[in-house]
Amino acid sequence: MSQKTLFTKSALAVAVALISTQAWSAGFQLNEFSSSGLGRAYSGEGAIADDAGNVSRNPALITMFDRPTFSAGAVYIDPDVNISGTSPSGRSLKADNIAPTAWVPNMHFVAPINDQFGWGASITSNYGLATEFNDTYAGGSVGGTTDLETMNLNLSGAYRLNNAWS
Repeated sequence: MSQKTLFTKSALAVAVALISTQAWSAGFQLNEFSSSGLGRAYSGEGAIADDAGNVSRNPALITMFDRPTFSAGAVYIDPDVNISGTSPSGRSLKADNIAPTAWVPNMHFVAPINDQFGWGASITSNYGLATEFNDTYAGGSVGGTTDLETMNLNLSGAYRLNNAWS
């Protein structure tokens, strides 16, 4: 392998590694789409058909339900975010508990039509972020209140080909 090829491959690998970390650095993804899933730490959510909430992750699970099923819940989030530092002029930028508490609701419904067909609907939130700085915060215009909320409306259907494929 030539030096030029080795350098090109190495540079590409480093660039991909650096770009990948930026994609996950936002830190405001919410995984709380069902209360029962949270209780299991979301292990096996793509294969366990014990409540309608799992269908939002894997619509093929609709075919495993034999009657209409409804699931709803809410997860309470109580973040503890504290910041510290000083401004260029020497003022303190310390602020405690800048992220407010929040409820993240979810609702799911599954309705089998027959042994082969079914449909489902889900309402969840994938992302959310909020900050509240008090009026005396030294950051001035960068302080204040921010609020980012999302809603995911999911309508899905499923068809079972046989016992192994749906």
